[in-house]
Amino acid sequence: MATPRKCTEVDTQIGDRLRGLRQKTGMSQADLGHCIGVSFQQIQKYEAGKNRVAVSTMLALADHLGISASRFLRGIA
Repeated sequence: MATPRKCTEVDTQIGDRLRGLRQKTGMSQADLGHCIGVSFQQIQKYEAGKNRVAVSTMLALADHLGISASRFLRGIA
């Protein structure tokens, strides 16, 4: 049985950035989730850093938020 992974600082930073960018556009978690084909609960998990955002998902999120995907990663070390 696989051990559950812990939230990392990078996951939290990307989640915080996602939340801020989503709120800036005025989009709800439900609306954003619908746009990329996931539930609002999944968006909540991304924003909390509990689930990692796959690159393909990050690209879809960026597209629907009207930003470059690199905005999620700028300044994260």
